[in-house]
Amino acid sequence: MPPTPADPRESHDTTRFDDLRDLKTGPPVNDEPGQQTSPGDRSGSNGRLWNGGDILGAIGLSVTASTVVLMAGLFSDSLQDASSEDSEIGTIAAAIVAMALSLAIARVTRLPFATTVNLLGLATVTNVAVHLVSDAGRSDLLGLPPSFIEAAILSGVPFGVAWLYVSRKRGRPLRDLGFIAPTSANAFLYATGAWLLALIGVGIWGALVTDIDTISPPDNATPVLEIAGGSLLVAWLLVGLWGPFVEEIFFRGFLLGGLRSRLGPWPAILLSSGVFAMFHIHPGLYVPTFLLGVAFGWVYLKTRSIWPSIYGHTLHNTLVIIAVWQDIG
Repeated sequence: MPPTPADPRESHDTTRFDDLRDLKTGPPVNDEPGQQTSPGDRSGSNGRLWNGGDILGAIGLSVTASTVVLMAGLFSDSLQDASSEDSEIGTIAAAIVAMALSLAIARVTRLPFATTVNLLGLATVTNVAVHLVSDAGRSDLLGLPPSFIEAAILSGVPFGVAWLYVSRKRGRPLRDLGFIAPTSANAFLYATGAWLLALIGVGIWGALVTDIDTISPPDNATPVLEIAGGSLLVAWLLVGLWGPFVEEIFFRGFLLGGLRSRLGPWPAILLSSGVFAMFHIHPGLYVPTFLLGVAFGWVYLKTRSIWPSIYGHTLHNTLVIIAVWQDIG
């Protein structure tokens, strides 16, 4: 059968991102010299973009794997307390269920099973070791508070999951997650402007709901500073640098990048921002993180690079941490 001619409506200028309508199929990717593929290409078992099943699997695996890591740490704490037998049984049960779900998701979505198990095991064992060090009375590990290391591990789980689906399963290069130079010289100006607009929306929302405890934005920065032992630098490394890096890779590079070729740019931005908001758990954070997610999502599609959205996210978190540090200092 002769090959089907390409639809000329799906071609677009690969050097500019002047209109979000041009992003529906996403940028083409060169995997080999002289060869081009696009996010619309679904041929072959490897070298193709992640599909809807991968996206759902990654969201589920991020939740279940984080639960395994967290429950393992709590279980190691309960071993030090002879009076916590009931909580110990509950923790074990939760960890077993989460582990079973993680392995089931890996099987169903056809992840490389051994790599998935090894990565999950490494994160779990590392967190248990961190808890054991903390229970032994040490206030630091490699110069960092144990609680900081645990938070960094948990934050990094979605990043590891995205890597599994993109690199290990699909064989795609990291540039498919946005690790390319921005196509526009104004990329970081776009990020700053989008962040400021989102910040205005966050401020208006906060003023409207300030007297409604259930949906009023909570103070998340103070607990982070406590986790960091009161150190501004340590808090910034966790929330101002590491957090934006791993979150933008998962929610913009992976989630938004996978949705845009199927839903179009704005539905993909809105849906990925909704998932981004839900991952922040507290109802008071849903609207602020959704607005920020929309801003960073627009920046990602506008610039074709993950770096401007990481910059915008880092800018926001850094200023929040500094403001809270000054208030309590």
